[in-house]
Amino acid sequence: MKDCDSVLHLPTLIAIPGSENSTGTYVDTNIKGTLNVLQAASELGVNRLTDTTTSEIYRTALFVHITEQQPLLGKSPYLATQIAADQLAYSFYVLFGMLVLNARPINKYGLRQSARAVIPIIITQITSGREGFKRGLAKTAE
Repeated sequence: MKDCDSVLHLPTLIAIPGSENSTGTYVDTNIKGTLNVLQAASELGVNRLTDTTTSEIYRTALFVHITEQQPLLGKSPYLATQIAADQLAYSFYVLFGMLVLNARPINKYGLRQSARAVIPIIITQITSGREGFKRGLAKTAE
């Protein structure tokens, strides 16, 4: 991070299912890892840090457009560590004036993503040639 103006931090050991079996690993990766990045950024004079967690911290939306007024719900060790990482980042903003942006995307897609996630499911449906899905695509194209 030396001589960097901004840093994009993508901290996460993913997967809600299973996090209850290895909570310590989630704490080490998601919370302690975020703390390490925040401390290094602060010491090296980084002007802006973008911290990426997940919209899952809101779980079921209580109203139509999810806003930051939605309560945070750590219903699993994974989600609890994501909330803790967000709060650590916020504390560096308050205490040290570090500009910290929080990104909480709904769906991320990339290498080694679980086939259970929404984007791989849609891709599988498209490529499998399922008849009902094809009809839906044809109607959309009209």
